Order: sequence, then structure tokens, then C-alpha cells
Amino acid sequence: MQSGPFEGPAIVIPPALPEDTYSPQELMAAFTDIGRQHYVNPQDRVLFKKILDREGSIRTFETPLFKKDGNVLWAPLNARAVRDKE
Repeated sequence: MQSGPFEGPAIVIPPALPEDTYSPQELMAAFTDIGRQHYVNPQDRVLFKKILDREGSIRTFETPLFKKDGNVLWAPLNARAVRDKE
């Protein structure tokens, strides 16, 4: 797993992604606004973060994402919030 320094909570990216998607290193280097650059519908990123903040975890949040070639991939996203003790 790999964490990313994106705005908001840290993002963990599985290292074994399909070849036609971004590698964890590419995601962290290329994106300054993952919600607008990677999500087809930027509001899906907003909703994803709200659910994660409220529930602490999210399973199989399906959303369309842009692949490297600009085509769209429907992806089931899973996440778990890891918070400081503060």
C-alpha cells in the first residue's frame, strides 16, 4: 500500500493496479487536485470524503475515474480512516 499527500486525509493506493491506470507514484506526482483530475464527476470525491469522515470506512464506492489514456474506468473504491489521537 502507498499513501498519498493529497488535500484532506491521506490516501492509500494499492500497488497492484491495472496497467492502463496510474501507478501510485504517478498519482502522487501528477495530481494536484485528484477530485478534478482523476474523478469523472468531482462531486463523487466530495461525497466519498463525507461518507469516510462520517462512517470511518467505506466499501465498494463505485465511481467512474479517468485512466491514463483519458478513457473512463468504473472503479469500486474502499477506504478506512486512520486518525491521530487528537
